[in-house]
Amino acid sequence: MGIHPSLKQPLRIDFHAGDLARRARQGGEMLAKAVAAAKGLHVVDATAGLGRDAFLMMSAGARVTAIESSPTLGFWLAQNARGTAISVLQGAAQDHLAGLAPDVIYLDPMFPHRQKSAQVGGESQFLQAFAPPPDATEQAELLTLALDTARYRVVVKRPIKAPALADRVPSASIKGKAVRFDLYGIRKLP
Repeated sequence: MGIHPSLKQPLRIDFHAGDLARRARQGGEMLAKAVAAAKGLHVVDATAGLGRDAFLMMSAGARVTAIESSPTLGFWLAQNARGTAISVLQGAAQDHLAGLAPDVIYLDPMFPHRQKSAQVGGESQFLQAFAPPPDATEQAELLTLALDTARYRVVVKRPIKAPALADRVPSASIKGKAVRFDLYGIRKLP
């Protein structure tokens, strides 16, 4: 549980209840399809944040390593991931990726700043308070490292109308109403 002044109540992510648990039970998530979350496939969530996406990929059968650069969020995530099959690493993704040799790397570098006057939602405000969104150079470097490291593919979560991360055209995209998953380096999975 975490408290941020902009939230009306404490933020709590319960991996086993509510909307997140319902989404995990459905198994047909766009995210699971994008990362091809097959049983035993090693997926690294290199920008784990609150761990929601890591939990969904784990629930779909993937072996998930979650990396979070913010010490505060990393600690919080490690506490919430107890009792799950998610391995949590704290620190910069660049410091961990090369030693992991993952099948798939998943990136959710936070959505770009909006031009609208409305503020982002409570969870996003909480995340941004502890881990500001990476700048364009950091995003490009992380994507390049991910492409050099992943054995089969890199998946990047983006707002539906946002440009591709670092202006690199994906091999394919899976689109929903509000988000899309851009796929890079699609190779046949084992």
